[in-house]
Amino acid sequence: MAIKYERWLSMLVIALALMLVSGCSFSSSLPGRTTSKTSYPLKLTDSCGRDVVIQQEPQTVTVLNSWENDFMETIGAGHKSKPFMGGTGPSIEAMLNEIKAEKTDLVLIDWRREIDAEISCTITGKLSRNGVTVYAADQTTIPKVIQEMKQIGKMLNQSLIADNASKRLTQALQETQETLDTSGPKTVFWEIQVNEGDDGAPKYSTIVPKSLEQSLLTDAGGSNIAANEEPFIPGQVRINDDYIQSADPHYILISDYEALNNRNYTPVTARDQWRNIKAVRENRILSLPPSFGFPSTLHDDILLLVKFLYQERLVK
Repeated sequence: MAIKYERWLSMLVIALALMLVSGCSFSSSLPGRTTSKTSYPLKLTDSCGRDVVIQQEPQTVTVLNSWENDFMETIGAGHKSKPFMGGTGPSIEAMLNEIKAEKTDLVLIDWRREIDAEISCTITGKLSRNGVTVYAADQTTIPKVIQEMKQIGKMLNQSLIADNASKRLTQALQETQETLDTSGPKTVFWEIQVNEGDDGAPKYSTIVPKSLEQSLLTDAGGSNIAANEEPFIPGQVRINDDYIQSADPHYILISDYEALNNRNYTPVTARDQWRNIKAVRENRILSLPPSFGFPSTLHDDILLLVKFLYQERLVK
């Protein structure tokens, strides 16, 4: 028995020596063990062009909306997320006072529409000048979201999960590009809300150009019929029946919004003036799930869009 034990021990020593020579370690193969720890202090440049120095790993991160909170969950930092419950307040000063009272390690400010970039950077600068560590992130396109997953993940010492999330989204984007054909983009009306105009006629709100929604649609091979229109309010472009009928979109997307449960809401297929629109005639209408467009589902969302827009090709 002693001989067998000594032989086993010799083999173990040899194996350990080989691992050391090849640069392997036990810790790198253990499940749940992060192999790429962040070194602090860490210097980064945010989307406002500011140099941000993170002295040590942030333990609490204030986020300003549910999208940011979902982003934190997606990159593995949900346990650090601290939703800001005070809203933006009547002024930047009021917002500053509430955030400083929270005693958070970091504030994350993002924007998903280019039209919001200026005010977001203004708020970021104000917070920074008053001693708050803040990082601003431009999330207006899929590639930018991918990049911010990596950068913010590194900043929060969550690179392993964050890099995996960015890889999933990158792979979905690549799969989408492989599905597109040379026939050109499909024209799309994306309805996000219906309101009554001053004349009593319905006004249809659609997505804003230069936004994450626009990026999702474009990357999936769609063309927004209102891409050249100016926003009515920062988050919406409004168009009327005549505009939509004239554009004659091939496809219609319906966002999940409160009007869907309103008794005054008229479903697309029941709108008499829309009967001759190509998308309605051919029943190419898709109601999007409530979670559509959130970081945790973006990889599935872009694939959902391309499958809807290129259903004929995928069936063949």
